[in-house]
Amino acid sequence: MKLPSHFLIPWLVISTWLISSQAYAQQSGRLPLGTNSWEADEEVSTELTKKLRAVSAFGDYLAKCTGAIVQKPVKWKGSPVGTFIVARFKLHENGIVSSIEFSGSTNTPAAPSIIRNIRSCSPFPRWPEGMRSAAGKPYLEIYVHYGFSRPPGT
Repeated sequence: MKLPSHFLIPWLVISTWLISSQAYAQQSGRLPLGTNSWEADEEVSTELTKKLRAVSAFGDYLAKCTGAIVQKPVKWKGSPVGTFIVARFKLHENGIVSSIEFSGSTNTPAAPSIIRNIRSCSPFPRWPEGMRSAAGKPYLEIYVHYGFSRPPGT
């Protein structure tokens, strides 16, 4: 199901977070993990996602998973214009979703709708062959950005 245009997000950034070692985060100019978790982890996610998406089967898998989530309608009613939420969760190699967390406008009425949307997609199919060794761990951390820029009917 496609969202109506008045619910479109000015931008939707989907990134997958995967850390095969803390050494990457500690390279020059990068914060060690845990220092500024959301920003540092998401920066690492963006770089590592590029590497995973370079493998066609992995990119297709990630696109299907994140696409299934963002296609679900978010119930923005009662949320103020300018609401911005970043959801992150773990996507395990068996397709199970866990550890859903939020940053941003976490107390808006849209937050429970986003949680339901993510949970309703679980379990996803198992990871494609070879993705576990490319990831270096049994889960990926997925980030999905949501924003409410204008009320319906405007």
